[in-house]
Amino acid sequence: SVGFHKIVFDCSRLVQISSDGLRVILNTFRDLKALDGDLVVSSLSNQIESALKITGMLKIINSFENVDTAVRYLEKQADAAEYGDPQ
Repeated sequence: SVGFHKIVFDCSRLVQISSDGLRVILNTFRDLKALDGDLVVSSLSNQIESALKITGMLKIINSFENVDTAVRYLEKQADAAEYGDPQ
């Protein structure tokens, strides 16, 4: 399908997250993976990181210190896919 299939969730302004918010992240991640895309998170506070760890989400979703690092990761991933390089 046409569109963007790689997303960075910038959590720098996120103070807390509900179970609904966690569900949105997980469902978006699964939907993107089904489209050969990816979702990563960045700029996690200790509280948000803890919530993602407790739910096991950080075992499947990559986390980065900041948005720039996350974007570089996704760009590298896209380049590897375009040129058939193994990751």
